[in-house]
Amino acid sequence: MARVCCIGGAHLDVGLHLDGRPLPATSNPASAVWGIGGVAANVGRVVAALGFDVALVSQIGDDAEGRRVLEGLAAAGIDTAAVGLSRDHATALYAAVLDPAGGLVIGAAAGAVYDSLDREWGESAAAAALGCEVVFVEANLPQPVISAIASGLDGSAVLVADPVSQPKAARLRDALARVDVLFAGPEEAAELVAVSGDAAHLAAALHAAGVGTAVVSRGSSGVVLADSAGVRVYDAVAPERVADVTGAGDALLGGYIAGLLAGGPA
Repeated sequence: MARVCCIGGAHLDVGLHLDGRPLPATSNPASAVWGIGGVAANVGRVVAALGFDVALVSQIGDDAEGRRVLEGLAAAGIDTAAVGLSRDHATALYAAVLDPAGGLVIGAAAGAVYDSLDREWGESAAAAALGCEVVFVEANLPQPVISAIASGLDGSAVLVADPVSQPKAARLRDALARVDVLFAGPEEAAELVAVSGDAAHLAAALHAAGVGTAVVSRGSSGVVLADSAGVRVYDAVAPERVADVTGAGDALLGGYIAGLLAGGPA
């Protein structure tokens, strides 16, 4: 049995790197970089690269893009036996437009293949995750699916969650009290707890709402963590160069999960 089960998105990513500053309402010269994405897939690849067993539960289209995703995940050492094929929807796609410094200008996700999933699929996903030490779920999945997963686990696993984006964050709201660890940006956190404030205030509000450990990003400055021991600030190590911010939060989350598996505190 895999030690980590990641449930959520697995799709193609395209990063459009602008040659110059973005100009709205016109065509901007850029170069394209293709890869495999999806928050669950990204987190799983990081955990697998750090030496742990990972299984992925997701849904892709029965198409060439989906086969490309499966091949890439298998090459990363991820068990994809529980990845379903949809004949009704194409494999999802995420497109990110990035400025010359690697910062995100705008991102867009086409994820009808996930939106079609129902509570029964979530119950099956929870069953597939039984026996894992850590279960990761994210809000590319619809709200009924997330609730079914959270309620279907037997309580022996650490449940880690990510709201993905501000428009999708509310999908996690009904499951907050079952979440052991939540990673969120400030906008996502504010959406979940319906309050405003800085990262420390938002992390504390998430913990008060039932989250065991709430981690709220401060962007390039680091994170704030709130749990039963209080609120703590962790500063980031400044990188020499930022090539692309896509998946940066997923990488942090994957490293955190690997730390849990290695015996670190939740």
